[in-house]
Amino acid sequence: MKAFYLFLLVIFFATGCGTPDILPVIVEGSVELDGKPMADGTIEFSLQGYPPAQIQITDGKFQGKAMPGSNIVRFARWVPNQWDPSIPESMKKGNDPGKKNILPEKYGNQSKMTADVKANSKFTFQVTSK
Repeated sequence: MKAFYLFLLVIFFATGCGTPDILPVIVEGSVELDGKPMADGTIEFSLQGYPPAQIQITDGKFQGKAMPGSNIVRFARWVPNQWDPSIPESMKKGNDPGKKNILPEKYGNQSKMTADVKANSKFTFQVTSK
């Protein structure tokens, strides 16, 4: 039994505490939608192997933290969904139609846009609604 506990102790020290080998850094910048500051939305920096960092965009500006390295960048601009006119009023009552992202998928899950994130990075991004 002592050998088992010794084995667990060795495994614990060999693997460490699971702390990340890199830490997030501050990023900031601006986002234009069709040539004008994006009123609101989110920007996501995604580095493989780490949770994505979602940062709020307000009046075309964003500031937050992301992991350093080559990140895939995704954008979203959420607006309220409209009820389908064929849905009866009785089904609408008390329910929320939710929100939808009005930006094309090329800025969402299919994004190929990247950013090389470093400490105190400043970015300017331009996206289109089409």
